[in-house]
Amino acid sequence: MLKVLTLFSLVLILFSCKTPGTVFSKKTAHEQYADKLTSTGLNATALGKKWFEVGNKAVINAIAIQLPYQETGYFSSEFPGATALSFSAKRGERLIITVQKTPASNYLFFGDLFQQQNTNTRYLQSIDTLTNLLEFNVKENTSFVLRLQPELLQSCSYTLSIKTGPSLAFPAPSPNAKNKVISYWGAGRDNGARKHEGIDIGGSRGTPLLAVGEGVVSSVTENNLGGKVVFIRSNSSNETWYYAHLDSQIAINGQRVKTGDVIGLMGNTGNARTTSPHLHFGIYTMGGAVDPFPYVNPIKAEPAAITASRNSLGTTMRITKPTTQVLLTPGTLPGEKAGDNLPVRIVAATGNMYKVTLPGGEIRFIAASNLDPLDKKLRQTKLKAAAVLTDAPQPGAPVIASLKEGNSVDVLASFGNYQYVAAENKKGWIVQPATN
Repeated sequence: MLKVLTLFSLVLILFSCKTPGTVFSKKTAHEQYADKLTSTGLNATALGKKWFEVGNKAVINAIAIQLPYQETGYFSSEFPGATALSFSAKRGERLIITVQKTPASNYLFFGDLFQQQNTNTRYLQSIDTLTNLLEFNVKENTSFVLRLQPELLQSCSYTLSIKTGPSLAFPAPSPNAKNKVISYWGAGRDNGARKHEGIDIGGSRGTPLLAVGEGVVSSVTENNLGGKVVFIRSNSSNETWYYAHLDSQIAINGQRVKTGDVIGLMGNTGNARTTSPHLHFGIYTMGGAVDPFPYVNPIKAEPAAITASRNSLGTTMRITKPTTQVLLTPGTLPGEKAGDNLPVRIVAATGNMYKVTLPGGEIRFIAASNLDPLDKKLRQTKLKAAAVLTDAPQPGAPVIASLKEGNSVDVLASFGNYQYVAAENKKGWIVQPATN
């Protein structure tokens, strides 16, 4: 306890002063905090080493999820913790990441987004500590890793939400039954001779067509394929937005437009003259056309509500049935069979599941309905021989207490040749099976 208090005092001293030059540093807040731990020697302490270790391992072993996603998790001050999630997003989507933490202030909580490139990761952006928000426009189809980690000696809970939205506005008035996408990227054209390089949005003749972002009108012209067309060069990217089959063009060459400015009216000119009025909308880059749907997709999916009880966060629970599925990712089947009476530590809740730490340290997902609290013992037994109570079911684990032969212990759970027991007002693992 004295060592912990000493470390806590050092941490308080460390962050009561500002480090010169950090205002102009390009390092992330997480890196700056790591530098301060190192400069004061805290990185050489057991807790300091663990903080670095769990942060690095979390990124390497990030848990795969599907978007949209949300979880409520808990970090204990008793030992350093971190969590990381990996997920994919499409070019043109906007990642919208929010974290609400409790307590809300007076400590450091780091949320960092990385791009995953094979086995490497590249830092992209951090969650804003004032707004608790991170928004990022996806530039290519790729995978990401998001890491969450609090400072040392801080207990806190958080609710994380990760979802996607469009990075551009919809090119027609608010999407409804009339103004909706009627044909998608890649659909066959000219009896399969070519593929559709855009999306078609249906509507009534004369429907106003809108600028999807800020840019400059680079061309207002007419051709046999697209009929009356308008090209707009984006201000923020090397992309050009293409509007085709217009009934009339309102924008003019060189005009600067803002999001929502009317640039023309819907029609069916060009090779669409035999079809009902619609807008062909495309996006072109230096490498050619790209699928515009993720850029303007009006459907904003929300993550599933969390129904698993938050009251169990940070506690250890027991699996009730040996047939319980232990999953690598939430919602995936089949999984591994858990085994009977296995204890797991609850680190987060998502949907109707818990994210748990198994006795071996692996992170898995288990349906909340398959877990029971440990307040009800399996049985009470007496030790045939002296034993040591440790904090983990593995050789060399730190010893909590020494138990004498004949001591009574309450068996709460089991894992391999170890049993999780309560004895002398303490809980821990014994390697010797408890027998009557």
